[in-house]
Amino acid sequence: LEPILMKFTAEFPNIEVITDTYPVTQGYCAMYDGACDLALMHDSSIKVKRVQKKKFVRERLVCMMRADNPLAMRDAIEIEELNGEIFVNYGTEHSEDLEHKILLDGAYVIDCLLAIHGVKPKKQLYVRHPDMVGLKISQSGGVSIAVNGQRRIDRKYLKMVPFMNEDCFTDLCFYYREDNTMTLPLRAFGV
Repeated sequence: LEPILMKFTAEFPNIEVITDTYPVTQGYCAMYDGACDLALMHDSSIKVKRVQKKKFVRERLVCMMRADNPLAMRDAIEIEELNGEIFVNYGTEHSEDLEHKILLDGAYVIDCLLAIHGVKPKKQLYVRHPDMVGLKISQSGGVSIAVNGQRRIDRKYLKMVPFMNEDCFTDLCFYYREDNTMTLPLRAFGV
């Protein structure tokens, strides 16, 4: 994303670009409330009123794990190697609100991928904030599946290892409000 932002600001120096990081659920709310013009998030089947999306890029999924995990020493792994691991998930186990539905949508994609490859978690742990995923991994020795380019966590005790499997990808999309008159940023990003 950084090279694209540099190109955009060079081509359109009078448009101020402010980047911020939100959990996915807050990103949806920011789009809906008009707090931001564009959001880059993983593809979701959840429909949010007045918000549109355009697919932007495919990103490889990675496994986030403790740096001392034997799998962390490898350049890439097969998803099947996670069978019997403790999984750390961002979200909640039970709730009925929109936030939970959005989190379940992302979890559903990962759950389907695990089922397709016959991976059965030993245990599932849940955290309420994405920044707590790394801490819970460190405490539990568990693993988590993440999008490679969407979130970088720079911690010496964690390592992100990409999956070799051909189906371990997700689409990242630009989300924007239907009433957004800022079509210039969309064109600049090739959307």
